[in-house]
Amino acid sequence: MDGVIAPGHATTISGLKAYEPLAKEYGIPVVA
Repeated sequence: MDGVIAPGHATTISGLKAYEPLAKEYGIPVVA
């Protein structure tokens, strides 16, 4: 996997913090 495209509608409410562990553990970018 080269990266994660987070669901924009959910990320607007919850923020990107929910995806930080995934990005840190696997060293991949997350965009919303």
